[in-house]
Amino acid sequence: MDLSLLDRYGDIFYIASQSKDFGGSGRSILEDEVQRCFAATELEIPIVCEGEPGVGKNQLTYFFANALHPTVDDGRPERVNCTQDMLWNDIVGDMTQELGKDEDGNIIAASHTPFKPKQVVIAMRKGKLLVIDEPNQLEDGIQIGLNPLLEQGVRVLEVDGKLESAQKGFQVMLLYNQGEGENKTDLKYSTRTRCEYIKFNPFNTDLQARIALIKSGLVRPTDLIDRSMEIRAIGISEDASGRIESYMPL
Repeated sequence: MDLSLLDRYGDIFYIASQSKDFGGSGRSILEDEVQRCFAATELEIPIVCEGEPGVGKNQLTYFFANALHPTVDDGRPERVNCTQDMLWNDIVGDMTQELGKDEDGNIIAASHTPFKPKQVVIAMRKGKLLVIDEPNQLEDGIQIGLNPLLEQGVRVLEVDGKLESAQKGFQVMLLYNQGEGENKTDLKYSTRTRCEYIKFNPFNTDLQARIALIKSGLVRPTDLIDRSMEIRAIGISEDASGRIESYMPL
């Protein structure tokens, strides 16, 4: 992954807002969530984002996927929406059995269909962003099973009886809200500590209003971005009047 990622833009507007204190970490105000995502990807470290619904976690994934692989599946991430009853095969893939029967319904043969990959393996093979939403909904054993994908610089998983390595460009983002998991539990410690951890705080009212107006199409990004927001805002896209001025958090 080269540093030119910082110069790539897509057609999504995103305002980087998580740039103050990071829960007492003492990081610089310029180290917002966008830069931390790029830095983690350069170092082949997965990312975990925690925060309540509506704070921008999903919007960040759409922007980030578009920056990482704009030409793969139109810049869309591969996504797993976790539930408490999900099994390992539901997110990785599996084979199914086919039974051959005679005219009386007796089984006379059995075979397996070829392995059919699901989102995790598809993202690995295409080298794209894999978003796992609410992984704390998963049973502990399944959460732990994902850990090989979260090892810095390794990214391997047993697929169809063989170890498979992810293609270049593959990245994992885990999104969760502690209050929404199974029995309202946190993400497994062994999972969370393998990742670059980004805590999302709620948007202030002014920022929420600006984002709503931009998404509605009533105003252009440059109409609402003032000097106090320049280090935090990213305006992106091209239209008939030309490229909209962009603000990168650098």
